[in-house]
Amino acid sequence: MTKNMIRRQMIARRKTISPSEKQRLDQAIHNNLLDRPEWRRAKTICIYVSLLQEVDTRSLISTSLQQQKSIIVPEKRHEETHITDVDLFIVPGIAFDPKGYRLGWGKGYYDRLLTGVKAIKIGLAYSFQIVPRLPHKKYDIPMDIVITEAGIVIPAEEPGSSQDKTWIPDQVRNDKKTT
Repeated sequence: MTKNMIRRQMIARRKTISPSEKQRLDQAIHNNLLDRPEWRRAKTICIYVSLLQEVDTRSLISTSLQQQKSIIVPEKRHEETHITDVDLFIVPGIAFDPKGYRLGWGKGYYDRLLTGVKAIKIGLAYSFQIVPRLPHKKYDIPMDIVITEAGIVIPAEEPGSSQDKTWIPDQVRNDKKTT
């Protein structure tokens, strides 16, 4: 399946989520993120402001400020080349795969923004947005963690290794261990 086909399929699927279901899913994703040690340790967070049917981040931004964390919001109209001194990067996506690769809108904005970033990179997604495999190129930047309402995807260095603690939704499991 091509990137454009996956993009169209995921965008159409996101549009089918009712407002009440979206709110429930978003809250579950928020809870999974807020429980992570990476979130608790982070002092400075770069986070997107959600649009359309993306996982909502407005309450996460509010929570961050209540927890006295510093917030950086990337602006797509300004082509930042480097955001430094960030502990955690929260990234949107249209789809993700078990290796942490993400599919965005196809403009390469986050790949350019994340180049050279040493901060933990976390993608937020609904579980149906985890697909078995995404086409990717050398410039595509994988996430360190992908958080969904149903669990956490932590890409392993080697599939099947002792470090493979990846949760993968049943619909995309390909002989992977689950936790």
